[in-house]
Amino acid sequence: MKMLTRLVAHSEVLLSLAALCLAKQAQFYEKSENFGFAITSTSTSGNVDAGEFNIQISAPVSYGWASVGTGDRMHDSLMFIIYPSGQDNEVTLSVRTSSGHDTPEPVSGVNATVLSSEVENGKMTATIQWHQSSGHKFNKVKVTDTKQSWIWAVGPNEQLQSNSVDAEIDQHSHYGVFFVDMPATQNAVATVPSISGTSSVSAEGQPDYYHGLVYAHAILLGVAFVIVFPVGVLGLRWRWSIAFKVHWMLQLFATVGAYIGLAVAVAMSIAGIEYAAFGETHQVLGIIVVAVLSFQVVMGYIHHVNYKKAGRRTVPSYFHLWLGRVLIYAGMVNAVL
Repeated sequence: MKMLTRLVAHSEVLLSLAALCLAKQAQFYEKSENFGFAITSTSTSGNVDAGEFNIQISAPVSYGWASVGTGDRMHDSLMFIIYPSGQDNEVTLSVRTSSGHDTPEPVSGVNATVLSSEVENGKMTATIQWHQSSGHKFNKVKVTDTKQSWIWAVGPNEQLQSNSVDAEIDQHSHYGVFFVDMPATQNAVATVPSISGTSSVSAEGQPDYYHGLVYAHAILLGVAFVIVFPVGVLGLRWRWSIAFKVHWMLQLFATVGAYIGLAVAVAMSIAGIEYAAFGETHQVLGIIVVAVLSFQVVMGYIHHVNYKKAGRRTVPSYFHLWLGRVLIYAGMVNAVL
């Protein structure tokens, strides 16, 4: 009898191992950050916008938090963020979303549960089951997509322990995008994935110099529209003999800086992933404002020539005056979009 019991037990173990080996899954592993992700799926009634997904996330505890999200950008992504709960070596799951690049906020009504979790040997791991409904408003995962995009991120080495789903998290230190062949993850029955430390998906990350481009873009255009352009306008109000010279030199300096800032922004969009489509409001408005600067320079020159001849303002003068105001205000507004 004991022999039969042992045989049954061994058979169950072997069957479980065989099922795991035969299970179709995809995994992404970022070796430099020791961040791991694995996924299996089960389609629901042939609906490409619905399905059941089992997800496993793993990362060093030292980062504070780690996450994966649907889509190729933060905006409207459904993000599964994990961090140590501080209780019984378990992990807290916080499902959040974001508008633009704002800090992700918790969302309710998402059918996601933690199947298992642990914090051990400096690493946190959570296995999550998520049922995607066809009606949710977030970036969807299509079970038929052979190149479904996902984003990943880890925290900035913060000391975070909380069992609250709305715990405050600091901005990520590392992030990127990877792509999963979703049909290759489909199984007839729900199967739990397992991270093995290798990748079976294609991935794209931001280049090392990307953050430098972000800072350069912000500084160049911020200084131009918030400081130099307004100071150049005020320069004309000063009763100096060189007031006009100060005005055009500052405006020309700011215009050149703005064009360099735009070139940097284009380089960011090409080098990065999130903004490659040039469809964000900030991008569109920024391109329009900086492009019109050339016309503003021409109108300024015409105003100056006419003013020297007529000794008074003409139609181009008022056009130059009001267009300048609109461009400065638009540039300031765009800075916070």
